[in-house]
Amino acid sequence: MTDPNLSPDTPRDDVAPPPSTPTATPKAPPPPLMGRAPRPGAVRIRKLVVQGAVMVAALLFALYGWSAFRQLPIEAFPDVTDPMVEVVGLYPGQAAEEVEKRVTLELERVLAGTPRLVDLRSVSVFGLALVTLTFEENTPDFELRTLVAERLRDADLPDGAETVITIEF
Repeated sequence: MTDPNLSPDTPRDDVAPPPSTPTATPKAPPPPLMGRAPRPGAVRIRKLVVQGAVMVAALLFALYGWSAFRQLPIEAFPDVTDPMVEVVGLYPGQAAEEVEKRVTLELERVLAGTPRLVDLRSVSVFGLALVTLTFEENTPDFELRTLVAERLRDADLPDGAETVITIEF
């Protein structure tokens, strides 16, 4: 059913046209700049100014860090513990339970309200009561000894019991 009058180049209705190749769409021109375009030399100068400012800031930061490092105290074994005072209560010849009832509990009661106190611990053994008081940082040792000695005056200890104050460094 071909028509002899049609040449091979004549388009036919019953045949689909060959696929077309995509054509490049032209890009839109960039939006116009507001005002004048910056000169290339001005951009370079701004870049150098910013780089210089960053370098100066980095240098100042490094100098500050170096000076702070030089001012740090150097210790072979730095003391990182809180100030502590130990009160040793002696009650010779008494059992641990008796020492706890008559000496340790009285020492804890008296020392519990000491200013700047952080922690209070106690241990009772045969004839001996050990009460450890931990205080806030940067409290002078003389002040600690004074605070504990003032509180110990109010303790009502049995006859034959005595206390000794020691400061741990």
